[in-house]
This record gives sequence, C-alpha cells and structure tokens, in this order.
Amino acid sequence: MRKAMLRAADPFVGTWKVNVAKSKLAGLPLVQRLVESGTIKVESLDNGIKSTFEGVDAEGKAFRSEWSGKYDDKDYPLKGNPTIDTSAMKKIDMNTIVEVSKKAGKQVARFQYTVSKDGKTLTATGKIIDPRGQEYNVTYVCDRQ
Repeated sequence: MRKAMLRAADPFVGTWKVNVAKSKLAGLPLVQRLVESGTIKVESLDNGIKSTFEGVDAEGKAFRSEWSGKYDDKDYPLKGNPTIDTSAMKKIDMNTIVEVSKKAGKQVARFQYTVSKDGKTLTATGKIIDPRGQEYNVTYVCDRQ
C-alpha cells in the first residue's frame, strides 16, 4: 500500500532499468560506460528524493553514483561519477523533470526526464558536453521494474 502511495505522489519513485536497445547513445565514448547495463533507483525521502544509479561499464567494472536533493533547481552533490560534481533538478509538471549537471561549476549535461502516462517508461533526453566542449545528443529509455 505504501509503495502505491509513493508512486502516486511521485511517478519517478521506483526502480528503472536502462533499455539499451531503445536508447540512442551511439558514438558517445563519454557515456558508453554507463549503458552496458544500468539500474536507477529513485526513493522518496522525508525532505526530498534519493537517486542511485548502478551498472557495469564497457570494461566490465561495476559503478555506483548517488544523488540526494529536492526538485528546487539548486545544486546538490553527486557522488561516484568522476564527470559530475553536482546536479540540480526542477519539476516542470507531475511527469517531467529538468536536470542540470555540473563539474567544477561548469555545466556538463542537461536532461529532461519524462515518465509516460502509464508509468511504465522513463525517457531522458538531453545533451552531454565532454571536457573538450563537444556536445552529444543522448536519449536514455528506461523500463519500470
């Protein structure tokens, strides 16, 4: 019952598995390590949310990153990802979030996350900027577990 209430309160709460076949990541060496396999767990906290991303990189090494914060468009630390120091999230509507990620105060990614109306699919579309300033368009598609 509590799980159903949390999902109703925030459609992002739950466990999501990256669907590599549906995602558009070709030619992106910076993010390939994130998509060999990956699971995102979003939890509701008393004063915000916690997002944990676990996966296996292209070299077979396990990785884990964590972010805790609010949908208030303020920077909160992101741990475990060497390309990102902080992320800020802002809720646009019940099913849409915008995230801006930074490294040393400089924007390195911007994504819009949308949960489908049936609540089964999470789609993240955005741009990743590599250390040389090259921008890549990325789409992650995740299935609710």
